[in-house]
Amino acid sequence: MGTDTQAPDPAVVPVEACAAVGTTATIGVGLPFKEGEAKKGTTELGSTCVVSKKGAEIASVLTAGPDQGLARVPAPDGAEVEELRLGVLPARQEIVGKTCAIATEIAPGRTLRVRFSRDSVKGDECLGARLVTSEAIVALF
Repeated sequence: MGTDTQAPDPAVVPVEACAAVGTTATIGVGLPFKEGEAKKGTTELGSTCVVSKKGAEIASVLTAGPDQGLARVPAPDGAEVEELRLGVLPARQEIVGKTCAIATEIAPGRTLRVRFSRDSVKGDECLGARLVTSEAIVALF
């Protein structure tokens, strides 16, 4: 995504986390999923989607908006946090134990958090979370 790219229109952002983080986005980390394989749910933040296979897991949350931008979605307790940008979109990396999440304000007032973890730490968990998040964002354009 180039630096001149604008945030997607909030109207194109799906309501459900599984629709935002589709199977195309998860292929790069070896977790493609079919309809019905992901565990869908909701939390106080919004829609959730969890895909677990072969000792690895992608857990995502998509806020419902309209006032749940990145600044209004707290990082997990005890997280090592680094502010960053994915193209023009504000984001942050959140590391807790052997998990890494990338939280990104994908449209005004809408945040997508993608957490990647494995049973055994390989050191590329943040790269995996960033890859899935980037693929999900590209699919919105």
